[in-house]
Amino acid sequence: MHVASKGGFFDFDMDGTPNAIGDLSTTLAIITVVISSTLYPVYTFVFHYRYGATLGKMAVKINVTKPDGSPISLSQSAIRSIVYFIFGLLLSVLQIVFIFQIESMRSALIVTSLSSPINPLWYQLLTVSTFVWILRDICTFMFNTKHKALHDVMAGTVVINSKARQSITIAA
Repeated sequence: MHVASKGGFFDFDMDGTPNAIGDLSTTLAIITVVISSTLYPVYTFVFHYRYGATLGKMAVKINVTKPDGSPISLSQSAIRSIVYFIFGLLLSVLQIVFIFQIESMRSALIVTSLSSPINPLWYQLLTVSTFVWILRDICTFMFNTKHKALHDVMAGTVVINSKARQSITIAA
Protein backbone atom coordinates (compact mmCIF):
# COMPACT_ATOMS: atom_id res chain seq x y z
CA MET A 1 0.00 0.00 0.00
CA HIS A 2 1.23 3.47 -0.83
CA VAL A 3 0.69 6.68 1.05
CA ALA A 4 1.19 9.95 -0.85
CA SER A 5 3.75 12.36 0.51
CA LYS A 6 2.84 15.86 1.61
CA GLY A 7 4.24 17.45 -1.53
CA GLY A 8 2.77 14.85 -3.84
CA PHE A 9 6.05 14.17 -5.64
CA PHE A 10 6.86 10.72 -4.20
CA ASP A 11 5.02 7.69 -2.95
CA PHE A 12 6.20 6.07 0.24
CA ASP A 13 5.84 2.47 1.27
CA MET A 14 4.41 1.78 4.72
CA ASP A 15 7.95 1.57 6.14
CA GLY A 16 8.68 5.13 4.94
CA THR A 17 10.99 4.30 2.05
CA PRO A 18 10.43 6.24 -1.17
CA ASN A 19 8.69 4.41 -4.00
CA ALA A 20 9.93 5.56 -7.42
CA ILE A 21 6.80 4.29 -9.20
CA GLY A 22 4.65 7.17 -7.93
CA ASP A 23 7.24 9.74 -8.97
CA LEU A 24 7.60 8.10 -12.38
CA SER A 25 3.84 8.00 -12.97
CA THR A 26 3.52 11.69 -12.07
CA THR A 27 6.42 12.57 -14.38
CA LEU A 28 4.97 10.53 -17.24
CA ALA A 29 1.56 12.13 -16.70
CA ILE A 30 3.11 15.61 -16.93
CA ILE A 31 5.09 14.70 -20.05
CA THR A 32 1.94 13.28 -21.66
CA VAL A 33 -0.04 16.44 -20.83
CA VAL A 34 2.62 18.74 -22.26
CA ILE A 35 3.05 16.70 -25.45
CA SER A 36 -0.66 16.24 -26.07
CA SER A 37 -1.46 19.90 -25.40
CA THR A 38 1.25 21.24 -27.70
CA LEU A 39 1.26 18.70 -30.51
CA TYR A 40 -1.69 20.11 -32.50
CA PRO A 41 -0.61 23.78 -32.32
CA VAL A 42 2.95 22.90 -33.34
CA TYR A 43 1.67 20.67 -36.15
CA THR A 44 -0.59 23.39 -37.60
CA PHE A 45 2.09 26.06 -37.20
CA VAL A 46 4.81 24.02 -38.94
CA PHE A 47 2.64 22.60 -41.71
CA HIS A 48 1.00 25.93 -42.58
CA TYR A 49 4.38 27.65 -42.71
CA ARG A 50 6.31 24.88 -44.46
CA TYR A 51 3.69 23.43 -46.82
CA GLY A 52 0.84 25.96 -46.80
CA ALA A 53 -1.55 23.26 -45.61
CA THR A 54 -2.11 20.62 -42.97
CA LEU A 55 -2.56 16.99 -44.04
CA GLY A 56 -6.34 17.46 -44.12
CA LYS A 57 -6.06 20.55 -46.33
CA MET A 58 -3.65 18.68 -48.60
CA ALA A 59 -6.16 15.84 -48.92
CA VAL A 60 -8.91 18.20 -50.12
CA LYS A 61 -6.43 20.26 -52.17
CA ILE A 62 -6.66 23.62 -50.42
CA ASN A 63 -3.82 25.88 -49.26
CA VAL A 64 -3.32 28.77 -46.88
CA THR A 65 -1.71 31.71 -48.70
CA LYS A 66 -1.36 35.46 -48.63
CA PRO A 67 -4.14 37.23 -50.58
CA ASP A 68 -1.82 37.50 -53.60
CA GLY A 69 -1.30 33.70 -53.63
CA SER A 70 2.24 33.71 -52.26
CA PRO A 71 3.23 31.48 -49.31
CA ILE A 72 2.46 32.74 -45.82
CA SER A 73 5.22 34.10 -43.59
CA LEU A 74 6.43 32.67 -40.31
CA SER A 75 4.59 35.40 -38.40
CA GLN A 76 1.34 34.74 -40.28
CA SER A 77 1.58 31.05 -39.46
CA ALA A 78 2.23 31.94 -35.81
CA ILE A 79 -0.79 34.29 -35.69
CA ARG A 80 -3.01 31.59 -37.23
CA SER A 81 -1.86 29.13 -34.55
CA ILE A 82 -1.57 31.44 -31.51
CA VAL A 83 -5.04 30.71 -30.12
CA TYR A 84 -4.36 26.98 -30.20
CA PHE A 85 -1.03 27.60 -28.44
CA ILE A 86 -2.82 29.63 -25.75
CA PHE A 87 -5.52 27.00 -25.21
CA GLY A 88 -2.84 24.28 -25.17
CA LEU A 89 -0.73 26.19 -22.64
CA LEU A 90 -3.71 26.83 -20.37
CA LEU A 91 -4.75 23.22 -20.60
CA SER A 92 -1.21 22.04 -19.80
CA VAL A 93 -0.81 24.28 -16.77
CA LEU A 94 -4.22 23.46 -15.36
CA GLN A 95 -3.84 19.73 -15.93
CA ILE A 96 -0.40 19.72 -14.27
CA VAL A 97 -1.87 21.50 -11.25
CA PHE A 98 -4.65 18.91 -11.24
CA ILE A 99 -2.12 16.04 -11.45
CA PHE A 100 -0.37 17.32 -8.32
CA GLN A 101 -3.70 17.72 -6.53
CA ILE A 102 -4.67 14.15 -7.39
CA GLU A 103 -1.20 12.91 -6.43
CA SER A 104 -1.47 14.51 -3.01
CA MET A 105 -4.99 13.08 -2.58
CA ARG A 106 -4.05 9.59 -3.76
CA SER A 107 -4.25 7.97 -0.32
CA ALA A 108 -7.64 9.54 0.26
CA LEU A 109 -8.79 8.30 -3.14
CA ILE A 110 -7.73 4.77 -2.26
CA VAL A 111 -9.69 4.85 0.99
CA THR A 112 -12.84 6.50 -0.35
CA SER A 113 -14.60 5.84 -3.62
CA LEU A 114 -15.70 8.81 -5.65
CA SER A 115 -19.37 8.77 -6.55
CA SER A 116 -18.98 11.26 -9.40
CA PRO A 117 -16.31 11.42 -12.10
CA ILE A 118 -13.47 13.87 -11.60
CA ASN A 119 -14.38 16.83 -13.79
CA PRO A 120 -13.22 20.08 -12.20
CA LEU A 121 -14.88 23.40 -12.97
CA TRP A 122 -11.75 24.83 -14.66
CA TYR A 123 -11.79 21.99 -17.18
CA GLN A 124 -15.43 22.64 -18.00
CA LEU A 125 -14.70 26.38 -18.41
CA LEU A 126 -11.74 25.70 -20.68
CA THR A 127 -13.79 23.27 -22.75
CA VAL A 128 -16.61 25.82 -23.12
CA SER A 129 -14.08 28.56 -24.00
CA THR A 130 -12.56 26.37 -26.69
CA PHE A 131 -16.00 25.56 -28.07
CA VAL A 132 -16.98 29.27 -28.09
CA TRP A 133 -13.75 30.15 -29.94
CA ILE A 134 -14.37 27.48 -32.58
CA LEU A 135 -18.03 28.51 -32.94
CA ARG A 136 -17.02 32.17 -33.29
CA ASP A 137 -14.44 31.14 -35.90
CA ILE A 138 -17.09 29.22 -37.87
CA CYS A 139 -19.58 32.11 -37.65
CA THR A 140 -16.94 34.56 -38.85
CA PHE A 141 -16.23 32.27 -41.81
CA MET A 142 -19.90 31.81 -42.67
CA PHE A 143 -21.10 35.38 -42.33
CA ASN A 144 -18.33 37.61 -43.66
CA THR A 145 -18.32 38.40 -47.36
CA LYS A 146 -14.85 36.96 -48.05
CA HIS A 147 -15.57 33.71 -46.15
CA LYS A 148 -12.46 34.09 -44.02
CA ALA A 149 -12.23 32.46 -40.60
CA LEU A 150 -11.25 34.63 -37.64
CA HIS A 151 -7.66 33.35 -37.59
CA ASP A 152 -7.39 34.21 -41.32
CA VAL A 153 -8.64 37.74 -40.63
CA MET A 154 -6.13 38.11 -37.78
CA ALA A 155 -3.21 36.76 -39.86
CA GLY A 156 -4.11 38.35 -43.19
CA THR A 157 -4.31 34.99 -44.94
CA VAL A 158 -6.77 33.25 -47.24
CA VAL A 159 -7.56 29.61 -47.91
CA ILE A 160 -7.71 28.83 -51.61
CA ASN A 161 -8.10 25.83 -53.87
CA SER A 162 -4.67 24.44 -54.81
CA LYS A 163 -5.57 24.71 -58.51
CA ALA A 164 -6.28 28.42 -58.03
CA ARG A 165 -2.86 28.81 -56.41
CA GLN A 166 -1.23 27.13 -59.42
CA SER A 167 -3.03 29.48 -61.83
CA ILE A 168 -1.93 32.51 -59.78
CA THR A 169 1.68 31.26 -59.91
CA ILE A 170 1.51 30.59 -63.68
CA ALA A 171 -0.06 34.02 -64.36
CA ALA A 172 2.68 35.79 -62.39
